[in-house]
Amino acid sequence: MQRLFGDDAESLGFKPIPDEAVGLLENVVEMIARGPISSASLNVRGRCKAKFSVTSKGKIKVSRSETRSCDLEDGE
Repeated sequence: MQRLFGDDAESLGFKPIPDEAVGLLENVVEMIARGPISSASLNVRGRCKAKFSVTSKGKIKVSRSETRSCDLEDGE
């Protein structure tokens, strides 16, 4: 989790998210591993979207996506 969302995320070109949010994401992975949920998606305010799922081989897949956009209007 640290590699994708924590301090180590910078090595992948991402900005780290707050430690409290990383802790929540770790809890989500734990719940998927134990079985109460099979997938989840969380938005980290102003940063990214985290998706969690179980692959067909039974492994937990964690994805981080960031969408960046910019809109301008004539005269700006």
